[in-house]
Amino acid sequence: MGEIVSSIEQMTPHDGQMSDALLEAIARRFHLLSDPVRLKIISRLNRVPTSVGELADVTKTSQPNVSKHLSILRDAGVVRRRREGSLVIYELADPTICELCRAVCDSIEARIDSQRGMLGGTQPFEANEELSDGARGTAPRRRKKS
Repeated sequence: MGEIVSSIEQMTPHDGQMSDALLEAIARRFHLLSDPVRLKIISRLNRVPTSVGELADVTKTSQPNVSKHLSILRDAGVVRRRREGSLVIYELADPTICELCRAVCDSIEARIDSQRGMLGGTQPFEANEELSDGARGTAPRRRKKS
């Protein structure tokens, strides 16, 4: 993450203001992370290079949908592809995207742990624990009364 901050600092003028072009580039990078399917793809490719078919299985979505997201990630330079016989295998081309995701996850974990502490909860949040709807910033679903 330090490399990202250092790069931004190098790209900003001496007055500390970021150029419109830099702000647009940053917004595009964050937009890449705005879709849960792309996040699942990035997470999988961070662990192992994977074919489109396997990514469709892992993300529980169609191959055309996975291909669309891979195209977006490839155009942004986040993933690259290579042929292995008749298969096309995708892998991460820019591991800094995972650093960015980790920073966001760490921030969410800290926030949830802090909220639990204020409510008297004792168990820390774990990264593999599913976030509640409220933690995602959406209104929690109301449960039907039995």
